[in-house]
Amino acid sequence: MKIAISYKVKSESWGGGNQFVKELIKAANNQNHKVVFDLKDIDIDIILLTDPRSYNDEITFGSFEIIKYLLFVNKKALVVHRINECDERKKTIHMNFLLRLANYSADHTIFIASWLKDLNLVQKKAKYTVI
Repeated sequence: MKIAISYKVKSESWGGGNQFVKELIKAANNQNHKVVFDLKDIDIDIILLTDPRSYNDEITFGSFEIIKYLLFVNKKALVVHRINECDERKKTIHMNFLLRLANYSADHTIFIASWLKDLNLVQKKAKYTVI
């Protein structure tokens, strides 16, 4: 299986998202899965969207690139959207909107805390898991 992760791992300590991706890569490699960090391959099985802020340096692709990939390259890829951020946590006014927009490309959403699922961040009737 080939997994595309929308995040450039940093070697230094860089928060929970970085640690999550490091562990996910390690687990995928242990199961002989291939991990890539862009959408250049035509045979990606799972696309993991970790952050909708594609303007950040560590983000390698966003929901717009995912939709283009699904429409023009590989419509069979499954998209998983990991949500670990929100306006309420950081006292911002844009993150929830970006998360809702990005979530339209997702087949499944993973919340890192149960209270996040109540913030109207996903499409109606969306499939989700809380971890």
